[in-house]
Amino acid sequence: MVGLFAKEWAQDCNLARFAVDRSDWTTLDNISQMYNIIYDKMVDAGVGEKLDTSVFMNQKGEIVEEFYRLGRKVDTQLTQRPDSLPAKPDATV
Repeated sequence: MVGLFAKEWAQDCNLARFAVDRSDWTTLDNISQMYNIIYDKMVDAGVGEKLDTSVFMNQKGEIVEEFYRLGRKVDTQLTQRPDSLPAKPDATV
């Protein structure tokens, strides 16, 4: 009886149902969307810049030929190293 009530309540409230199985939500499209959002936020924060064309990069963040690449082509490049960014003033260690 409780299961039936919960199902009807969820339908009435238009609640989204999330997959319990990781393989249902870890798709290339979802991961690409997550990275695109993060890259946009980096550009907005001033720690990254959009490139005119997509390029391959190595582990050091240098633009390289495809043979020396690490990962997929990217269209955003860091302008500051993450370890050189100032900490938030209200951050607690």
